[in-house]
Amino acid sequence: MARQTVSTVRAASFRRKCLSLAKTCSMGFRSGEYLGVGKVYTSKYNRAYETAVIAGFKDIEKTTDLTEGGLIVSPNENNRRAEAFRKMLATAPKPHTDTILITHQPNIAAALGKDWFDVKEGEASIFRPADGSYKLLARVQMDEWPRIAASAK
Repeated sequence: MARQTVSTVRAASFRRKCLSLAKTCSMGFRSGEYLGVGKVYTSKYNRAYETAVIAGFKDIEKTTDLTEGGLIVSPNENNRRAEAFRKMLATAPKPHTDTILITHQPNIAAALGKDWFDVKEGEASIFRPADGSYKLLARVQMDEWPRIAASAK
């Protein structure tokens, strides 16, 4: 029981930090300082959807393609979701907008491979569609958003 309590406290502390940082960067998202947001897709799990809401995104679409399947779905379905994720990364957004995908570490690792096994909570990977595929531009850690927000002003 004590172990569960410690885990719950850590999760609550982490959630408060995430909410604070999401609110910091959401001001720029809402005003368009950082990017013009086009489509926003999240996992069907509430924690992914809530992240999008807290960041100030609108017209959020939940999709199975970004939802963690784990041991609940078949290996074929996990592979299908990984392929769908890669296809989303390779799809160019409308001009002057960016597409936002909010998902989970297992989905990221399954779709992008071993270089993402250590993806952190709140980390953003920024890609550009290129020749039917995608190219990594940057990986931004959660604690970097306040600095980015300050420099954008």
